[in-house]
This record gives sequence, C-alpha cells and structure tokens, in this order.
Amino acid sequence: VKIDHHPNLHPFGNMQYVYVDSASTCEILADFFQQCPEQVVSQKTAEYLFRGMLTDTLSFRTSNTTSHSLEIAGWLSRFGVRIPELNRELFDQSMENFKFSNMLRSSVQIREGELTAIAGKNGAGKSTFAKVLCGFEHQQKGKILFAGEDLEAASIKERADRIGYVMQNPNQMISKTMIFDEVALGLRSRNVAEEEVKRRVEETLKICGLWPFRSWPISALSYGQKKRVTIASILVLEPRLIILDEPTAGQDYRHYTEIMEFLTELNRRGITVLMITHDMHLMLEYAERALVFLDGQLIADDSSSAILTDRETVNRANLKETSLYDLAVLCEIPDAQGFVQGFIDFEKREKRG
Repeated sequence: VKIDHHPNLHPFGNMQYVYVDSASTCEILADFFQQCPEQVVSQKTAEYLFRGMLTDTLSFRTSNTTSHSLEIAGWLSRFGVRIPELNRELFDQSMENFKFSNMLRSSVQIREGELTAIAGKNGAGKSTFAKVLCGFEHQQKGKILFAGEDLEAASIKERADRIGYVMQNPNQMISKTMIFDEVALGLRSRNVAEEEVKRRVEETLKICGLWPFRSWPISALSYGQKKRVTIASILVLEPRLIILDEPTAGQDYRHYTEIMEFLTELNRRGITVLMITHDMHLMLEYAERALVFLDGQLIADDSSSAILTDRETVNRANLKETSLYDLAVLCEIPDAQGFVQGFIDFEKREKRG
C-alpha cells in the first residue's frame, strides 16, 4: 500500500499502488490489514504508515480524529506492532503543532491580471493557501472574497468554475486516453452541450499549442506536453484565476522556457496566474510580485527582485540567493535590487525580441 500524497511513506517500496482520498483511507486500510499476511507489516513500515495516517486525519480536521488513530493502532496491533507514539499527550501536541503550522494568519489581496509567485520552504503554508482558495480545506477564521463575493458557501465545484488548480505532476490529473476527451472532461461533467464542448475544446487546444495533437493518445506526449494538457483541461472551464504547483518541475531549460512563455501569454490574455515555486530564478524572471510564507504567516509581499535582494527575508524563509545578487554584493554595487532587476529586464527583451 502506498499513500501517494505522503512522501514519508516511500519506504514501502514497490507494493501495489493504491490511490485513495482521505475520506476512505481508514476503510481501505481496515480491509488491507485484515487480509494481508502478517509478515507484510514490519514495525518500521507500520510506524511510517501510522505517522502518515495521523497527519492525514489531522489535515482534514475530522471530529473523530482520535478514534481513527486508535482504530489504526488497533489494526496494527493485530500483527504485534506497537505504536509508541500513540498517547494522549503526544496526540494533543501533534494537533497543536498541526494547527500552528497550517493556520494562515495572513491577509493578502491578489489583483486581477497579475502573475504572482508563492515561495517559502516546505511546510511554510504555500499549498495550504492554495487549498483554502480552492475549497479543499477551509479557513478557521476570516473570509475569502473573490471579485467581492464571499466564497464561504461555495462548493469545490463552484469555486472550480472561477479558480483552476494545476497539480505538479500531470499524470496525477490525467484520467482519459485521448487528448480531446481529457480537455473536454470538465465541460461534459457539467452537462455542457456537445457542440459548445467541441468549440471550446478546439479553441483551447489552439491556445495551448496542442491543436496538431488533438487526435493523439496522451501516452504519446512528452512530460511538458502532458503539462499543457492539464492546463488546457482547466483553461477550457474559463477560470479567472489559475494556480499552478511547481509548473516547471523536472523540466530541462527548453521545456522550462516553453511552459513559462506559454503561461506568460495566458497572463497577457487576462488570466490571473499564481505559481507555487522553489525556483528563485523562475520567480525573478517571470513574476513581478512574490508572496513569501513562513510557518503559516505571510512575511513578505513585494517585487521578486526586492525580496531576493533582502538578505533577512531570504534567510528567514530559507530561500536560495540568486547568483545575480551575489555578483552585486561582490562588486559592491550600491543598488543591488536595481542591478538584478535591470539584468532581468534586459534578458526578457533579448529573449522576446
């Protein structure tokens, strides 16, 4: 069993792949532990599994989190596996740590038409911020306003009509065999007339540079082309805001540039773009504005060049200093930010003619 959204479960090795959502995780695990041979579940594996499950149930703030955790521990105990972590004091501590690390004590305004980067170390609150916007998680306090409308009562589906979310790995989003069917899936699930589906899908495929491949199976595409398919499947729904998680992860420079130029063109068409990224050069080159999170708090909201030339912010958020800033410091250039921004502006002009 591999719970894909928990990297701390990777020591399971090459077992049968099971992708589950959190609502059904406990039931699936119950069946697994009742049926699997005893030797499958080692002490080390069980502890990894339990930690992952504890995180999973906490992340959804279920009312019966304690009972879920006790059930899991009970299943494991059938195989003689002890879970020393499970005691009330530790459980309470885990819950408090979770609430602290995931509570966004922040207020931020995303302006229409912006291309904004979201940066910060792992666990800083970047993904939580995106999940709250999409409705995958709910804020404990405060409001989320979209074009002046309170989204509190809006379902995930209703939010998805306005806010699109593109995952880091396109293979986790794709569910159809053919490109056209994948891009059309969201429209068909909304019972849009087939004639309108055809018109919008064809238009979107042209915008995304996928028109020549419209009749191809998705398996024949490169990783970067699959990424475009997932973006197209969101874009066809005509959202006003698109959130992308690590849009260039795993790409070489050519594909990296193609994807970012494509996103820049979408932004020029009026779509607001939010990018979650650890790539500081990407942030510097393409995002005029950046938000930096640390321990659930927004600690910086400024231009990318201002943030990446502010040593205090870089150190606090554990960001990577750019070589341009290092060069400015070594050359004792008084206006390091101006130097960095000037270089990026020149590079953009050269690249785009």
